Amino acid sequence: MMMKANGSKTKQCFILVCIICLFFYWYIKGWSSKTDLILVSTFVTKESEQIKCYDYSTLNTLEELTPESKIPINTSIFFVETSCQESGLKLNYRQACAIESAAKMNPHSNVYLIFPSPVLETKYPEEHVEILKGYNNVKMMHISTKTFFDGTPLQSWFREGKHKTSKYPFTHISDILRYVLLWKYGGIYLDLDVIALRSFESMVNFAGVESAEFVSSAIISFSHNHEVANLAVEDLRQTFKGDEWAWNGPGVITRSLKKYCQASKVSDLIEHKCKDFTVYPQSAFSPIHWRQWSKYFTTDEKVRDSVMKEIKNSYVIHVWNYLSKGTNITLGSIQPYGAIAREQCPKVYSTIKMVF
Repeated sequence: MMMKANGSKTKQCFILVCIICLFFYWYIKGWSSKTDLILVSTFVTKESEQIKCYDYSTLNTLEELTPESKIPINTSIFFVETSCQESGLKLNYRQACAIESAAKMNPHSNVYLIFPSPVLETKYPEEHVEILKGYNNVKMMHISTKTFFDGTPLQSWFREGKHKTSKYPFTHISDILRYVLLWKYGGIYLDLDVIALRSFESMVNFAGVESAEFVSSAIISFSHNHEVANLAVEDLRQTFKGDEWAWNGPGVITRSLKKYCQASKVSDLIEHKCKDFTVYPQSAFSPIHWRQWSKYFTTDEKVRDSVMKEIKNSYVIHVWNYLSKGTNITLGSIQPYGAIAREQCPKVYSTIKMVF
């Protein structure tokens, strides 16, 4: 009897110890999870409130980009518009011009304009927006940021809210999306302040120098599964900095190419020195240095002639919207940007009333 009692007590003690151990295990695990969330939320910036529209469950009338979407691999051109579209689909003339120029110069490529914000299209869209829809190769699509990163190296990173540590959320979401879109589908990414002057349809795996320090992220091409695409997305995952404007854009492609090409300087990357990836000189994609952006808006005839000569053999012009957005182009003026728009986006240009 005594032995049975002792055995019963031993068994009860063992069960109690197991329960206590399980309790502490789940408590510690839960606390660790909460700590991770606290660490992320501690560094969430007030600026990240600007992109809360991405999480709205409002009605979206654009086609959804999903894993089932039939996006042509390696031949598509992508633009990204990251601002909130709460009052209907909004594009300014310059953005519409960039899209038209790409569609016009690359008629056999699908040109996608991607919105992370839900878009409720209006019955009477702006004329220059309606014109873009007239191009058979222009497609406007919405992505849900809740699911878009699933199956990518940034899946956990994004779910943890690391992107919300940015002080420049619209810019940094654009940076993130361009690299992930090219990682998923291959093709070409263009900024919305870039006007295409020539076709890209025979080109793949390229970028261009924008300064002595950086390769430009305003126009990039990766083929699907290319190693540089993998390096770029991994660089974002490991080194993302929310307080540096250029770190996650030109910084990512510059660091990734230096690693892939085993180069220490940007100048070492130029032309045929980088395996199967071509890095073009500044004249190809950034013919006018960003510090001289105002040349595109000059009314001085000599400066204008100089600009037109400089861009003669370029693939695109980049007008640096971050700096130039407050400077107008007058319809019919000799300003270089206006003259280029008249040729490269004629349908959008025809809708402009006075300035853009």
